[in-house]
Amino acid sequence: MLKLISFTALLTVSFLGAGAQAESPLKRRPARTELATGDQFSLRIGEGGSIWVLGGLEGYQAGLWPQYDVAPGTPTRMPEMTGAVSVSIGQFHSLALLANGTVQAWGANFYGCFGTGSTDSPKERVQVARLTDVVSIAASSGYSLAVRKDGTVFAWGLNSSGQLGDGTTQQSLAPVQVVGLTDVVAVSAGNAHSLALKADGTVWAWGNNQWGALGDGTTQQRTTPVQVAGLTDVVAIAGGGLSSMAVRADGTVWGWGANQSNILGDNSVNQLLATRVVGVEGVKTVAVDGIHVLALKHDGTVWSWGDNTQGLRGNGTQGLITPPSQVPGLRDVKAVAVSLGGGSLALERDGTLWGWGLNFTGALGTGSDRQRLPTQIAGLTRASDVDAGYGHSVAVRTDGSVWTWGSSQWGFDAVPEQATPAPKTDIQGVAKVAIGESHTLALKKDGTVWAWGYGYMGQLGNGEPIDFSLTPLRAQGLTDVVAVAAGNQHSLALKQDGTVWGWGTNYSGQVGDGTYMDQYTPVQVPGLDQVVSIRASWDTSIALRSDGTVWLWGGMYGTGEPYQVEGLDHIVAIETDTGTLDAYLAVGSDGTIWEWTEQGPYIPAALHALPPLSGVVGLVKNTNSYVALRTDGTVWTVGRNWGGELGIPWLESTENWVRVPGVTGVVSVAGAHGRVHALRANGTALTWGFNLYGQVGSGVSPLHLRPTRVPLSRWW
Repeated sequence: MLKLISFTALLTVSFLGAGAQAESPLKRRPARTELATGDQFSLRIGEGGSIWVLGGLEGYQAGLWPQYDVAPGTPTRMPEMTGAVSVSIGQFHSLALLANGTVQAWGANFYGCFGTGSTDSPKERVQVARLTDVVSIAASSGYSLAVRKDGTVFAWGLNSSGQLGDGTTQQSLAPVQVVGLTDVVAVSAGNAHSLALKADGTVWAWGNNQWGALGDGTTQQRTTPVQVAGLTDVVAIAGGGLSSMAVRADGTVWGWGANQSNILGDNSVNQLLATRVVGVEGVKTVAVDGIHVLALKHDGTVWSWGDNTQGLRGNGTQGLITPPSQVPGLRDVKAVAVSLGGGSLALERDGTLWGWGLNFTGALGTGSDRQRLPTQIAGLTRASDVDAGYGHSVAVRTDGSVWTWGSSQWGFDAVPEQATPAPKTDIQGVAKVAIGESHTLALKKDGTVWAWGYGYMGQLGNGEPIDFSLTPLRAQGLTDVVAVAAGNQHSLALKQDGTVWGWGTNYSGQVGDGTYMDQYTPVQVPGLDQVVSIRASWDTSIALRSDGTVWLWGGMYGTGEPYQVEGLDHIVAIETDTGTLDAYLAVGSDGTIWEWTEQGPYIPAALHALPPLSGVVGLVKNTNSYVALRTDGTVWTVGRNWGGELGIPWLESTENWVRVPGVTGVVSVAGAHGRVHALRANGTALTWGFNLYGQVGSGVSPLHLRPTRVPLSRWW
């Protein structure tokens, strides 16, 4: 699935006497790759043939033992690996060629792509059976290719389209020789087709040919190699997806097969014969993933064309831009790699590594989709309030300005991803914010409430349903408000006099006015006063009164009026579970912490006690973990750590509260969907946990529209 550069070589000119026999210059330089990237991780060969892994996944998938799981974005040296000269990443597995001519495999052994004679998937690296004197390798989708020093080619694994080239369509658990091929110097592979470059500059192909990826002028599947028609003097090949590419000695690029995202450059549907890509020349080698192409020129610059939806072009834009253009900011590059997962890498001759495109698990090494340790939010100071939603976060500064970062959870192009906080210039004078699943509330210092986002159920409170508004709209008729809360499609406000007001969708009675009619303007929740705190979840509302009792309405039982939660008293704080529709938290004055689910009116709550913790003044639950703020300004966590939300990277889970190291002076905490924000008394904010859309705000985004240097010292 990932197809990366398979061969780099310069064609040299020799002046020989008449009758002299010359070895092809292609034979004198083995086809090897020191840089490879997949959709989850990347591999880089370092000093002494070491291999370094970048990306976040279980260790055995990256060639490490499970206890060496890869921290996203952090290079990890593969233990007990030396002497590697080439690496390649397939869909399920990876290969390493060692200087002694043997090949090692790791990952998942689907279809026998390890070449060990079985489909067992050991957690450690294994040596491919009966294969020696190898000079070039390629890993693909369920199968592998290798070139031996004598020019023969061997293949193993999946063979549903004849991609092993042995004349059959039967999978092979051990290497089998590709029929009829000799004098080969390099191999590459697409999704289910294979390519071989011979020393005479011709290209041969076999396997799936539905879109013409074999370049023989037909769409006939081939189980043995056929020559790519009309193509000579080739010095580099690359297969990706359903297409193939080659670089000729004159620096021109030629492509054939499926023309997804116009990677062939001629606006055709597909090409059965090799056709020249217009607009690029002086090329040394190419890398292709089926929808996007990188070309490395002899002058060390990098050019790209094809799909750009994930910033693959590296020019700071998104969208489909087809003509080849230079990737800005890169000079003196010696190797490039791309992956179907949307990431690109470029290695410069001085050893610096650059990445751009999609970076879902930190495979680019520029950063991570997780921050496992508390990290200060870049550029955010003098903060006074913060809240977290599914894909974005919002903060308020002491000057009343609102700052947002992360992804648009609403899916509108008008709201781009933002890795670091940026000001929302159309609203000022704000004191507090609250994020729902589809809208955001802002409480101004003058006691009025404003909202933006989706409003089709009335959750913006502006008096009428509205599809969507980026501009904040005032919730009608509300003054003297001291707190706000946002559910999925409903909103709550607490006034200074202790009354609660609600608006928005009301199918479960979550507005609390005794009806089940949607309310487009705020209405008072009857019979509820002396309230000191409010919270809203998916379709439920809860309130804490000054007498320490807890009241609930809406939810799975559809109670349109508040009822007291039986069994809870002397409560000092309440919270809802961001990941569960009907789970709630309460902190008692004695330090006990209770979790419960709805049981309905007049039924004692089914209380579950968490480990006790004294002095708790704030609490957050993130589906599988809990975060507590104590009166001394320290933050404590308990539960699981799948997204780094415990703030302690070496801890998988804990059944007892543990202190988050290095976090002090905190005055409030917020969190949602595996992410935590902690606001300090000095106005700075810390954050950790899941960061799929850049919502951690640390300045590290999983999407890089321009090449970003991997923040490393010389680790190779």
